Amino acid sequence: MTLFSSRVEMILPVFLRLLLVVFSFTFPIPSQSINYDHVLDENYRFNVHSLQPIVFRPNRFLSYPWQLNHLPVNSKSAKENATMQSIAISGRSPLKNKLSLKNSNRRKFNITVKGNKIHEKQLSDTDAIALTDVMMDFMTALITAGGAAAISIGGLAILAGFNPTNFFNGAQSSVRGLVQGDFTSCTAASGDLGYCASVMNCNSNRGIASGICPNGGVCCTNTLTTCSGTVQYNNTYWQSPTTVHPDSLCVVTVKLDPAIVEQRGPICQLRLDFSKFHTAQPNSEGVCGNDVFSVGGTDLNVPSICGENKGQHIYLNVPAPVSDILLSFKFGNGLITEKREWRIQIAMIACSDVSILAPFGCLQYHTFSTGTVNSFNWADTTDTATRQLSEQNYHICFRREVVDTSTDTTLCFMSSMTPNGGKAFSLTGSDATTGAAGQPGYSQANLKDCNNDYLMIPDGYDPSQPDSLTNFSDRYCGERFNVMPKTNSSSIVCTKSRPYRIIYNTNPDETLTDSRDAANIGNIGFSIKYYHIVS
Repeated sequence: MTLFSSRVEMILPVFLRLLLVVFSFTFPIPSQSINYDHVLDENYRFNVHSLQPIVFRPNRFLSYPWQLNHLPVNSKSAKENATMQSIAISGRSPLKNKLSLKNSNRRKFNITVKGNKIHEKQLSDTDAIALTDVMMDFMTALITAGGAAAISIGGLAILAGFNPTNFFNGAQSSVRGLVQGDFTSCTAASGDLGYCASVMNCNSNRGIASGICPNGGVCCTNTLTTCSGTVQYNNTYWQSPTTVHPDSLCVVTVKLDPAIVEQRGPICQLRLDFSKFHTAQPNSEGVCGNDVFSVGGTDLNVPSICGENKGQHIYLNVPAPVSDILLSFKFGNGLITEKREWRIQIAMIACSDVSILAPFGCLQYHTFSTGTVNSFNWADTTDTATRQLSEQNYHICFRREVVDTSTDTTLCFMSSMTPNGGKAFSLTGSDATTGAAGQPGYSQANLKDCNNDYLMIPDGYDPSQPDSLTNFSDRYCGERFNVMPKTNSSSIVCTKSRPYRIIYNTNPDETLTDSRDAANIGNIGFSIKYYHIVS
């Protein structure tokens, strides 16, 4: 919208007000209380039923019948009556004519004084007709003047580049924002996600309206800040309360029901995004023994997690028939000095939104051409305490992407950079019966050593090495990410196996099972970057 069009929008209200002022001076509206001063003969007054209310100006559509049965008896009064009758019929007010009535006392007669009800009704009816006529004339003038002004302003606006379609679309969008919404996902002015709804719907659901949705409605955001409650609206945020007590349980029920109009039909998946997630660390076996976050009600294996998981996400499959999903934090009574806090966005994905549904069985789903994948609780730290979580067994999936106008054919991975000196790759080595003990700073001892904790990449290979059977590996463990065993450096690992997915698996402990971990060094997990290529 151009600068000119915005000025037109500001000028129009001023123009209409000015037009109204001109009308008020040109066509003064008569008062409801009108004084009619009639000069009447004291002895022979006209019967009030024969008096006709005075109109303000002639009107060809009005008639003024005269009641002849109330004529005065003497000739003088008859003459006066005939004079007034002729004046009334001609449409002129008797007040505009000087009538000389001799030998009579003059007296003012005020129609507005409470008196004969019939006379008052006649006055009211005729006044209404006359006023209607005035308003009709005004509307005709207004339409004529307004049409001419609109044509002039419209012509100038079009010459200046004003787009009327955009202008009216914007006005319609503002109106739609007050009365409707399609309950689709939206981004609020605060940066949070919400759903498009009418103002009334948002207020009744105790949401906060922030911005207008392109297709109508306002962007409505909802936040739950208690240790329990029910979530039934898309993109609701569950935020930790101010105080989280030890030995406590926080549970939220995600209510899923196709009858809830805000859910836009049956829900097939939930996506949880952790913008904050900080709880106690696992014990030395990698078990979340003190604090633990868990999910119930889904038909997908969802591992329990704890520790630091900011930036992580998970997908939850909703079983059929639809049932509620439970999200819970259980806090132990250990002496935890760290602050427990979380903020989880709960997105509901309708079964009709097939383009954004994750493939079945995928706990995580990445939909960008490049990105980073971290195991839960991984951190760039030099601390030797165990951060790798036990009993993790889930699939990480990747959508096929377009690279340089062509659909990718290969997905590649490489170790992330660790500016703080931490380990990008640190998983348990081989069984003791298989080969030599795992060594710090090296990849798995043998191709078949990764039996406890491992990352599986189907048909993984090093693109810098020649094609050979030794350049392919499915499982990766140790402290270096490399296809080749007993290597003290990491390499790029690619796969052409589709659909793209990798599997992360850990056993229930870190020290009880006989394994080839490096002595006194806890496993950290992994952090790898991914990218799509055409090859």
